[in-house]
Amino acid sequence: SDKSRPSSSSHDDKNDSKLLVAKVQSLGYSFRNGYESDLRALLGPDWKTTIHSLTTEPTKRYAKILETANDAECAAAAFILHGPLIIGGGAMLQPRVQKAFGTDATHVFASV
Repeated sequence: SDKSRPSSSSHDDKNDSKLLVAKVQSLGYSFRNGYESDLRALLGPDWKTTIHSLTTEPTKRYAKILETANDAECAAAAFILHGPLIIGGGAMLQPRVQKAFGTDATHVFASV
């Protein structure tokens, strides 16, 4: 058991987590396809292999934590990773990214 994470064993905590996830999902944001399209445009058709060779050790550790994260932790990660795109003015970055890397590298902005 990972003692660094709070326990979600109570019935109320599980219901709260389900409600949180439902609220996050109801926002309708999805960035996976956009990220993948942008990575394909930037790194080529073998982008998945390239990503693995570029991934730093701290990022690998974070990804490992996310693999076993509970619903509330996944919701928190979504806000950390995607919050800047949604509420941090991400759409204002699109023209800069487009100018620097081309239109094919701006799919991630489609939802904002």
